[in-house]
Amino acid sequence: MKTLKVADKVYEAEKIIKTETDIIGYTNGHEIFKFSGVRNMDVFILANGAEWDQQALSEREELEIYKRRLDEMENALLSLIDMSLMGGI
Repeated sequence: MKTLKVADKVYEAEKIIKTETDIIGYTNGHEIFKFSGVRNMDVFILANGAEWDQQALSEREELEIYKRRLDEMENALLSLIDMSLMGGI
């Protein structure tokens, strides 16, 4: 469990994610608190040297990453085939 301190208030959650404008706490996969439109992130402090959790990628973002990796692998294979046909391998 992580502890977030804001002024004189304390919030606890399993995961605490910080984006550019929001701070969101999750426990058991459910959002239990959220601060939106934060302008001064310096007032939010994680206790005990804890680190901010990473925000999970959306399915669309993951798909884009996989597509890009697949394109890169396909291009590499095509280059190897070309080199092989030209006697370079």
